[in-house]
Amino acid sequence: MSIKMNKKFVSLAFASVFLLSAVIGSQLMVAVAAQEPGVSEGDWAEYDVTLSGNATMPPELNITWVKITVQEISATNITSEFLVHYSNGTEEAEIYLVDVDTGQGNGTGFFIAKDLSEGDLIYTDPPTGEGPFGISFEGATINETISREYLGGDVEVNHLNITTVNISPGGNVTLSISYYWYRATGMLAELSIYELMQPVEGPIMWIKMEIVISDIIPEFPPALILPLFMIATLAAVWLGKTIWSKKSIKKPSPCA
Repeated sequence: MSIKMNKKFVSLAFASVFLLSAVIGSQLMVAVAAQEPGVSEGDWAEYDVTLSGNATMPPELNITWVKITVQEISATNITSEFLVHYSNGTEEAEIYLVDVDTGQGNGTGFFIAKDLSEGDLIYTDPPTGEGPFGISFEGATINETISREYLGGDVEVNHLNITTVNISPGGNVTLSISYYWYRATGMLAELSIYELMQPVEGPIMWIKMEIVISDIIPEFPPALILPLFMIATLAAVWLGKTIWSKKSIKKPSPCA
């Protein structure tokens, strides 16, 4: 009886080791995989846009909300529609394309690759010169991977801040832009732009775009997969042992 039980548990142990190895292998493959999209076609997110400061805002910046919808994914390229809603009630749709590996396209910065971490290069070959909002992503790396609250819960995000100072005879202009992307998907969670004109107390402009609703289901945190798998394996072993023990108990023979 004990030999049969031992064989059963040995088989279960081998199966557990095999599955555990498969899980670890998949994690290692993710770690060395090329930069790739973490969103799917049809995913969308809506953002509130806040404008503040003492600068006169041009009409094209009088935006109240923006909705970004992923329309097509081809290899590392993401094509998305930006539906822009203005304060006067009008709307305008624009199409953006970005390669989350190289950074090429007119939508640089709105999507990055999934599963990047602090110190990782954001794009391998971004457009040279100034890109969106007058900044360049050349050589830019993730400043930090942190936990931040969006949509009512704490999530892992990748943060990038780029600050530039344009010095001219008429005064200095400081431009600071911060991006926050979901680490699991690479989708934009927040974008804030700060602009200050000096040396006198010149106009200050703040623009903030923050996600407020989304249909994207966050990916299951990879860090939890191994612990949960081990717990499930131990539970299966315990349950199997309990069932086997109950079967091994002999019922007393009926009295003659």
